[in-house]
Amino acid sequence: MLLEHFRNRTVLGEGISGRVFKAEYQKKDFGSFEENVPKFQVALKIVPKPRVSQQELLTLSKLHHPNIVRYIHSFDHIQDGFTVRDCIEF
Repeated sequence: MLLEHFRNRTVLGEGISGRVFKAEYQKKDFGSFEENVPKFQVALKIVPKPRVSQQELLTLSKLHHPNIVRYIHSFDHIQDGFTVRDCIEF
């Protein structure tokens, strides 16, 4: 996953550990969004790298429970860490 795969980002919240955005994810090919490639809503959390906990990410990746929002992926970009999770509506 690359940061460029996330469009239409809107802020959902901000706290001590970072900001969370609602974003549309779609894997891009050839520099543009493809009409036939599925898009889906995700929660994209941006955390400064010194605050990213590898142990937390490892734990999230192992959790599979109906009451816990699903962890999808994490990646680094410049000086920030990004965590991608399902976006839930409430």
